[in-house]
Amino acid sequence: MAEGNLLHVEDDEGMRPFVAAAMLHAGYAVEAVSNGVDAIKTLHSAPRAFDLVVLDLVLPWINGLDVLAAIRSGAPTRALPVLVTTGTFITANQFNGDRLVSVLRKPFDDQQLIAGKRDSPCGAVRRQRAGSRLDGTPEGRASGRPIRI
Repeated sequence: MAEGNLLHVEDDEGMRPFVAAAMLHAGYAVEAVSNGVDAIKTLHSAPRAFDLVVLDLVLPWINGLDVLAAIRSGAPTRALPVLVTTGTFITANQFNGDRLVSVLRKPFDDQQLIAGKRDSPCGAVRRQRAGSRLDGTPEGRASGRPIRI
C-alpha cells in the first residue's frame, strides 16, 4: 500500500535521485523539482496532490524558507507536513512552533531519511484535506515577500 505522494524540492542533482529511490522504497510516489519557483508552481497547480514535502532550504531563486511560507499561506496546503533537509545549523524549534515541520540534517543516509520521515511530527500526522488550521507559522523566518499558492 502506498504511503502517499511526496514533493521533493532539491537543487542538488546527486541528492534528488538518492531521495527518490529511498522514498520510493518506503512506498511513496515521488515528484521532484529543482528550485523554489517550480515547487510553488507545482503546489499551486495541484495543491492537494501531496501528503509530504521534503524541502531543502538552500535553493536557487526562492529559498526553502520562502517556499515554506508560501505553503503555510495557502489554505489547501496549510496543513501539509514538511521535512526540511539542510546542512545548516537550524532546528525545528526555529520554525515558531510549526508542529508540521521536522528537520533532518545533511548528510544523511537512506535509513535516516526514512526514519526522519517516520519518527518526526510530520510522519505521525496524516494531512487533513480540507478546512484545517495550523497553530503557528514560520512568521519572521522568510523574506516576507507575499507568495500565494
